[in-house]
Amino acid sequence: NIDVKPTTIANCFRHCKIRSEEDMLFKQGIGDVEGIHKLKEVISN
Repeated sequence: NIDVKPTTIANCFRHCKIRSEEDMLFKQGIGDVEGIHKLKEVISN
């Protein structure tokens, strides 16, 4: 029987949430860069 404190679980969830939010921001950032490249192609054509 492992004694896990509620704070330990809360910290884990908080860490996971922060990581997932960072991943979302990172993916959005990549999307923005791709959008800019496409925009430049449209303008140059």
